[in-house]
Amino acid sequence: MVRHVMPLPWFSPGTISFELLKGMPTALVALLAACLARWIAYQQYQVARARLNFDLFDKRYAIFEEVWRCMSDVVTTGPVPAYLSSPFDRFVPQATFLFGPEIEVYLRQASENLQEIWAISLRTKANHDVMPLADINRHRELLQWFLDEAQHGARRIFTPFLDFSRWKQFK
Repeated sequence: MVRHVMPLPWFSPGTISFELLKGMPTALVALLAACLARWIAYQQYQVARARLNFDLFDKRYAIFEEVWRCMSDVVTTGPVPAYLSSPFDRFVPQATFLFGPEIEVYLRQASENLQEIWAISLRTKANHDVMPLADINRHRELLQWFLDEAQHGARRIFTPFLDFSRWKQFK
């Protein structure tokens, strides 16, 4: 005995359900394409964000390296002449945008200290290379400040802005 199966009335040719069912494969392919496009866009976003972080790190590190070198130079070779602009003043405009006000204040303090140590140096030269008694303690304090900053102070100030661990994503 052969049984004849009758189609369900809501899936009969010509019904809305039947037409919707015919379009299902196309809808699934479109959904898959949309998911793939979203995944690719997300990957591009991740790459762009990593590139921005790297570029920002690169610019910030260059300023840190120059500031550290200037601090070290003051201790090892002496201050640069005051008639030249302070090397720390060169970085203030960039530092304001790349770091914010904290580093700007730090660089201005370094510049003031450099100008002060240069003034002491000029008074010493004018006094036949004999440092005036009134300047000895302040000169020692300023040299110690530059030494401390060259050894670890500058690194401590700049580290929050150069912390690479926030950007590492190993997934």
